[in-house]
Formats: sequence, C-alpha cells, structure tokens
Amino acid sequence: MVGILGIRHRFDVVGSAGLVADAIAIARACRPQVVILDPRLPEVSDGMALVRRLRVLDPEVAILVVGWAPELEHTALEAGADCFVRKTFKPGDLSTAIARCIEHRSDGAVGAADSASTDPRPVPVPVPGAGLIL
Repeated sequence: MVGILGIRHRFDVVGSAGLVADAIAIARACRPQVVILDPRLPEVSDGMALVRRLRVLDPEVAILVVGWAPELEHTALEAGADCFVRKTFKPGDLSTAIARCIEHRSDGAVGAADSASTDPRPVPVPVPGAGLIL
C-alpha cells in the first residue's frame, strides 16, 4: 500500500506497522490524519479492537479499514471506522476512499459508505501532506 500511495504523490505516509503496539506508538507520535488498517492482526483476536483503541486515542483521526467481506464492513463501521474499502481495490479506489474518510471525519459524519459506492458527490482532493499510517 505504501508503494501505491507513493505513486500518486497525494499523501505522506508517516509510518507503517505490522503490530498493534507499533501502530499505537506511531499514532501517538505522529497524530496522522488517516489510519488505514487491515483488521486481520496477529496480536488481536478481534481486529476491530484496534479501531476502537484508535478512536479513543484520537477521536479526530479518520480510520479506513481494508477488508474482504460485507459483514466485515458492517462490523468495522460499528467499531468506529469511517470508511471501508474492499481488498480488490484499484489504486484510484484507495485514493478515493482516503479522500472520503477525510471528508466524512471533517464533516463529523460517521459510517461512511464503501469506496465502491455510487455516491454522486465529488470527492475532495486531499490536502498534500495528509499524514497516513498503514
């Protein structure tokens, strides 16, 4: 994902973690605008636990969950994620999903739709330098 995001030069990736403790440490230190996560984490029996922890740690951070099933989307949004994108995304879908997360979080909206939805609203171009952790 870091490579895909680097191609478009629209976002600054401020950290990447494979472990929950590392993700929490990066989130605390860098205060990113968006966190992108895959809930299949080796240290947590319920990957949504990290979503809930991040939401408590920083209520303003936008959280994008990357997953594979409609049931996971529902669970992620209930846990506090702002957006969900299916793992079959194209690079442009990921950028769109990040932009929607930023928009929904700044609007105070909760439970954003899947990036593959047919939302007719234009997607805002994120401010360059939007910090992300993966």
